[in-house]
Amino acid sequence: MLRSLSLFLLYLFNSYASYSQPQFEKVYPIAARATDIEKTIDSNYIVLGEIDASYNDTFVLIKIDKNGEILWSKKYYDSVHCEATDIIETPDSGFAVAAGILFRFDKNGDLLWQNEKYNCPVYYVKMDTNDGFIACGHTLIKGVIVKYDYNGNIDWAHKDWYFVNGVHRLSNGNYLFAIGYYDGFHLVEMNTEEDIINDNLVADMEVQSITPLSDTTFLFTGISTNSALRIIITNTTGDIKLDRQYFNIYHSYQEEFLSSAIFKDGNYYIVTNIPYQWGNRGILFKIDSTGVPGFARYYKYNGELRNLTESFDGGFLLAGWVHMTYDSDMQLIKTNILGKTH
Repeated sequence: MLRSLSLFLLYLFNSYASYSQPQFEKVYPIAARATDIEKTIDSNYIVLGEIDASYNDTFVLIKIDKNGEILWSKKYYDSVHCEATDIIETPDSGFAVAAGILFRFDKNGDLLWQNEKYNCPVYYVKMDTNDGFIACGHTLIKGVIVKYDYNGNIDWAHKDWYFVNGVHRLSNGNYLFAIGYYDGFHLVEMNTEEDIINDNLVADMEVQSITPLSDTTFLFTGISTNSALRIIITNTTGDIKLDRQYFNIYHSYQEEFLSSAIFKDGNYYIVTNIPYQWGNRGILFKIDSTGVPGFARYYKYNGELRNLTESFDGGFLLAGWVHMTYDSDMQLIKTNILGKTH
């Protein structure tokens, strides 16, 4: 009886150990800033990093395992040299990257194609079913939405708006865009023929991420007119269900002034940065479904956070960078469900 109990406890311990991965805070000496991170179908992670403009390369892709160990790393160059901001995994286990223009890579990080037709406005990308991509973004004065086929050919482009700060594909096949006008943030639904179905003013704020909560409900994070972190939950027509403001957030470059969020177990988890002494400090902020704060976890004082994904063991993997003497080095932080690293 005692031996059976001991074997059972040993089995439980081994099962937990094989499932749970250790927490960590790692800095990679790559002179790049991690701007996006995604889980891959083979139970690893892909990280997108923007390389400082003083170097010859433009951005880097890094594939890491569950413990943060590098499986491969590849650097790329393009003449546009815009900000690398968004990466998604494609159905063939390859990747699409929005870095001012749209890039396609195979599963080993080898370049398949790039399209430089609209250089520098393409900062967000989503799969458009399995036969192409929908991408969007903006320059300083003009927004653009581009529909690509799977081989990188452009089906159509829409260039009538100002700042296009995110896209989501609805189950009815239409697209939902967060559009920044001078009067505030608009929620725009468009069909595949470029016809506008809805265009509704939501609030006076700068939207920085779209997180789907369901097919008809969305969480928008961004910055308010008084520089505070602001979250808004709406339906597809922009009717506000929740509107909250919290602490001040800051970044010295507007195009890098991002917050990102995920929805998990009825709560919202947001990464952003707050002013701290002479720089910024990354923070993971939890709020419940009614907007009530849960916890706020602060990380390296000389580092910044840009994005996050849920880890395979139920915690989080945060991506960003730390400031070095002459440039920045990539930083990844693996936490548990409470945002703790130990």
